[in-house]
Amino acid sequence: MTSTENPSKQMHFVHDVAIIGGGAAGTMAHLRAVLNMDHSLLFLGNSLNKKQARATWVFEVENIPGMHDLANPISDGTKKTLAWIEKHRTLHSYSDVRKTGVFD
Repeated sequence: MTSTENPSKQMHFVHDVAIIGGGAAGTMAHLRAVLNMDHSLLFLGNSLNKKQARATWVFEVENIPGMHDLANPISDGTKKTLAWIEKHRTLHSYSDVRKTGVFD
């Protein structure tokens, strides 16, 4: 899909929701916004941000349902959730994910 077909992918599009951080909470906030059909912009962070993030030092999560079997629950959960959104026939048009920091 090109940016002309999907307004949320355009450079100057005003999103309904912007989320900083692609950890468990940021990913779930992005999913909730997309399910509400709000155009959501998720900043996953750059390599420096990720080195400082919980995903690099949290290896066991006991309070997030459905993530007990994942080796690296935060990173793997984020990847699976974003892949599910991208494959969805309509919801992917509400999702814009940037693999950068906010100021990159």
